[in-house]
Amino acid sequence: MKPLVRWLDSQYSRHSHLVMTTADRREGFAIFGGFRARHRFGALYLPGPAASLRTRLIVHRPETAEDCRRLLGRFGLVVFCGDSAPREIAPDLLPVPLSLDMEMPTPEVLEGPGAPWGRSAKSNISRIRRGQFAFDVATDEAAVTEFHRRMYLPSMRGRHDAEAYLGRRRVLLKFLREPGGELLRVFQNGQWVGGTLNQHMTDGYRLLVVGWLNGDDRFFRAGVVAATYWFSFQRAMALGLHRILLGGVAPHLEDGILRYKSHWGARFSSRSRDLGSFHLLLDPSHPVCHRFLQAYSTIVKAPGGELVVFSGRTPAETTASADVLKGIARWYLWREQPLAAPEVLADEVPRSLRPWVTALEPRAPSP
Repeated sequence: MKPLVRWLDSQYSRHSHLVMTTADRREGFAIFGGFRARHRFGALYLPGPAASLRTRLIVHRPETAEDCRRLLGRFGLVVFCGDSAPREIAPDLLPVPLSLDMEMPTPEVLEGPGAPWGRSAKSNISRIRRGQFAFDVATDEAAVTEFHRRMYLPSMRGRHDAEAYLGRRRVLLKFLREPGGELLRVFQNGQWVGGTLNQHMTDGYRLLVVGWLNGDDRFFRAGVVAATYWFSFQRAMALGLHRILLGGVAPHLEDGILRYKSHWGARFSSRSRDLGSFHLLLDPSHPVCHRFLQAYSTIVKAPGGELVVFSGRTPAETTASADVLKGIARWYLWREQPLAAPEVLADEVPRSLRPWVTALEPRAPSP
């Protein structure tokens, strides 16, 4: 069955694409080989609420490079999922990973002298104290089933809407049954209000999925997510593990989850999982694409595995932490106008984008 499914996916990718636009159809993008991914790029590329965006399925003969460039001229962005792009345009595509993993060293000291926390983390710790949170660890399947139904599903739907990837109950139970699987439950005044499914392994303590009761914003604002992190740090210390694996984030320095994890001292993992990439055909001269490139600092993996940023801002102008910037090997700044002769010729920069970038030192200057 798998070869048949792959063949059907290939035919779908070659003979159709989606166009997502604003309600007035003045702005939009095209996407090949993907359906769910339209929500991610709709949120990044188009203004307004997701409910106001429109999607159309276009069926056609096998697409050519010329077809894709026509779409690029119209929209400024064409997204390719999997291997749906024509081979002729491969040198012009920017590969953007689906996600990047973050990690941090297990703190040696949680409070007082030697504690590693910055101002944001200290604020979260104070909120946890005020909320009078506590925790325990459960390993029974009934607890995970309840967590999935009452906490995980409503939380992910509420926070991520159409972009949410919702793991099924059997997936969470599979994690629990694996060696080291456990559910860290968070309580407030004796009530179970949140938790995180975790796994302890020889190479670290891994946080898998988080949720809170009914997805209720009251618990979120009270600090229940911060509490799941704080108690996970304590659990990693108790287990004698030296590394905490915080899971994946979207590959943009402005991503809220990336920024939240970095406030606790997280940095990009040197052993990040490879979950695949989107391939973007971009036209920086298009006004909508220009807005997108200026708004988001996109992180890509170079052929050698190093992380590279393409941004409309310098490192100092972003909110990236010093630990995050240490994981960036090279930084490319978008130009307002292309150069007649590119100054950047590196293979990691797509051919059509080389006239549009200037290379910068990826470290923010010291104050």
